[in-house]
Amino acid sequence: MKLLETYKNQSPLIRFIINGILLISLWFIFYNFFRYTSFISPIYEFTTQQLTTLVLFLSEKILDTINLETTVTGTIIHIEGAKQSVNLLRGCLGRNLMGIFAGFILAFPGNWKMKLWYIPLGIFSIIIINIFRIIGLAYNSYCCPDNMQFNHDTFFNYSIYALTFVLWMVFVRYFSAFKKKTVQKQ
Repeated sequence: MKLLETYKNQSPLIRFIINGILLISLWFIFYNFFRYTSFISPIYEFTTQQLTTLVLFLSEKILDTINLETTVTGTIIHIEGAKQSVNLLRGCLGRNLMGIFAGFILAFPGNWKMKLWYIPLGIFSIIIINIFRIIGLAYNSYCCPDNMQFNHDTFFNYSIYALTFVLWMVFVRYFSAFKKKTVQKQ
């Protein structure tokens, strides 16, 4: 109990660091060991497949609404007349980014009620941002394929990271324990 009391008396920054180390350790253990168990693996694979299907389906429908004939085959989205296609691989789904986002919110001291609605909202936002990233890459492959590699590796990646950072900062500024401390000081 003394350890818990010492933890509670720490500054929000120190508690964030402690929580972050614990969450990263748990994520590492899950990702490297439990993810492959006979119980977790099918759930993990199913959710990955469903997320891939959702992102590609919505990307295709949005491109179709702007009169670009688009087809999806497996994990590949292609606009009719484009020189290249976009292959939505597992690493492009933003799952790790969603996990890091959720971990950051969980680790940061604050009201659990706020966290319970903000985490799903943030993950939903990351999915929407990723859909527009896939749309942008598909359109890029249609209009100017020479820029495809730069946009894939740099522009769209940094865009999704920057927008996720903005989501984190909104939480810290408006919904976390840090916000309460700064308001009391003024």
